[in-house]
Amino acid sequence: SSDSEGNVITQVQLRGENYDEWASAMKTSLRARQKWGFVDGAIQQPKEGSFEMEDWWTVQSTGKINICDEFCDGKNL
Repeated sequence: SSDSEGNVITQVQLRGENYDEWASAMKTSLRARQKWGFVDGAIQQPKEGSFEMEDWWTVQSTGKINICDEFCDGKNL
């Protein structure tokens, strides 16, 4: 799956001076993976105990891992 831990989200590496290019590439890639809604708040957390809660945590956590793999240097989000 393209959402597996360790997969590169974008080939564009953030170097400071290329923030606009990197941000655009990240947004495009996350939209293609249907994960942008976690970033902009469109995908909201279901109510605790609801049927959808476990799936939400799984997808949300995978997205965080992928984003962190891009630029966190081993630090957790």
